[in-house]
Amino acid sequence: MATSRPTTAGQPCRFLQQSKIIIQISKFMAHPAGILVLRTLKAEQIEKLLGSEVWDESVIKNALSTFEMVLRYILSQTEIDKTAFASKVAAIQSLEIKDLAMTLAQQFHQEGRQEGRQEGRQEGRQEGRQEGRWIGKIQALEEILNLPVSSYEALDASPLAELEAIHRRLHADYEVRFKRS
Repeated sequence: MATSRPTTAGQPCRFLQQSKIIIQISKFMAHPAGILVLRTLKAEQIEKLLGSEVWDESVIKNALSTFEMVLRYILSQTEIDKTAFASKVAAIQSLEIKDLAMTLAQQFHQEGRQEGRQEGRQEGRQEGRQEGRWIGKIQALEEILNLPVSSYEALDASPLAELEAIHRRLHADYEVRFKRS
């Protein structure tokens, strides 16, 4: 006697659900977008994201939106050789694909420049705060030692190393004058 597969009203059995998933996966693998994604995943594992398998124009032309995602992924990898990437883009024959790749590369370049500027500003602010602290310490020591207090502007023009040296000298004077025995 054959056993029937259990189903609930309006629900296909588990076997049919699994079969649908397998069919969807095989359709994905046969579609240019699926091929491109799978090739990219494989290329990443062997560190060949700039290899010809990923950059196959016959596949890319039928999966442009997927290629855009792949390019974004490739460009986000810090270890990607930017010169080799530019050479790969220059070798593309299809104007549509080349334009897409160049546009994305320019966007990433611009974003990188903006990030660099932002990091530079943050480092500058941090260095400015550090210099400001040294200036404040110097002025306080000058006042305690009853010396003429240097102007903020004069000290601000000095490099950080010089500010540290001035502070060390003033602090040594302070230690000599006010050290408790």
